[in-house]
Amino acid sequence: MLISIGLLVADLQQWTDGYGLMALAFFFGIGACYEALTLRDDHKARIWVGCLVFLWVGWTAIVDSLDPVQQGVFLLGTPLLLGSLVAEAMASNRRSLRFGLVTAVMTGSWIALPVLAVWILAETDPLGVHAVLFALLTVKSADTGAYFTGRAMGRTSLHPVSPKKTVEGLLGGVLSAALVGFAYAQLLGDATMSPSQGVFLAVLVALVGQLSDLQESALKRAAGRKDSGNTIPGLGGLLDMLDSMLLAVPMLLLLRRVLAD
Repeated sequence: MLISIGLLVADLQQWTDGYGLMALAFFFGIGACYEALTLRDDHKARIWVGCLVFLWVGWTAIVDSLDPVQQGVFLLGTPLLLGSLVAEAMASNRRSLRFGLVTAVMTGSWIALPVLAVWILAETDPLGVHAVLFALLTVKSADTGAYFTGRAMGRTSLHPVSPKKTVEGLLGGVLSAALVGFAYAQLLGDATMSPSQGVFLAVLVALVGQLSDLQESALKRAAGRKDSGNTIPGLGGLLDMLDSMLLAVPMLLLLRRVLAD
């Protein structure tokens, strides 16, 4: 954790030119990919296929061929679709090699594309690494706000796939994200993100983050698991930490591109 904070601080101070964030995204992405693949079984061939897909330069080539807004649509829409397909595949009883390879490709791509979105957002957005940090802070504040509001006032279940989540918790999480988005934009004082825009972006990012969280919950339920792993004692695995970010970062990338036009 200290290493992660150190790398982010180095990037924010422009000492490492964004490479610290890239290294963190790569490390967490590989770990999350490994955990997602082992939810179904421990077949090493499928794990390595997923890791190779994660490194597959073809995704970069495809994204580079698109214009800025199309990049955002592709990087948001594809993981959104793949999240549902991966959960369906995880629930299947099929065990053929072909089905396993297809599942591994979908799973690896589901995680690889959001990581690619992190790199693109940090490199192309006027806010640089601050844009990624904005997404991280708003999403995690939404998770925290939803947890405490849900415990205090939660009455209405949000979705059967995650019984502990409530509508009241969701509203509390969105409010928390809006406050953080306003404060972060205010502190940045950057012309490309006013405080009102910070609130707007934070609300949408928080909502999509909750959808992403539900996707991962469906994946774990299909696999019959409570956590994606035990990498972080008491908190679960790396995928559990990144779940909300899988759609939140692509959403922020798309919104920033659209608002910039």
